[in-house]
Amino acid sequence: MHSRPVDALISFTRLSSLLNMAAEPKQAPQVVILDGMQAHAVHRADRAAKLNLNQNVGCDESYQSFVAEAIGLSHRALANPRIRNALADSGTYAGLRLPIEAEPPAKEFVRTLVLGGKEETAQLLEALRKQHE
Repeated sequence: MHSRPVDALISFTRLSSLLNMAAEPKQAPQVVILDGMQAHAVHRADRAAKLNLNQNVGCDESYQSFVAEAIGLSHRALANPRIRNALADSGTYAGLRLPIEAEPPAKEFVRTLVLGGKEETAQLLEALRKQHE
């Protein structure tokens, strides 16, 4: 997590710089990707120009650097281990090696279908609400 606002600003500036480099026009990649990850980014400059980047992370080194930085920043900023683990998994496509954390047990839930009139449904839902208080 960022300890100071200045750290977050520096991180954002670096991320913006990496996206600027990735947005430079390039020739079509001359590679075939069998397993990879698509990433979509929107680059705006001077509030007018807009460039949509939607490509495989492994096709371009500067785009891979941008995606790796975005994943790393998100990983450091979040506390939820399930989200951090998903980011760690995604990060492998951008050359990152982020730690996998132990996850708390998933909460079990039951889906309920209520057949009947509005009054019966309301009574059952009220009983379920009281049961879980």
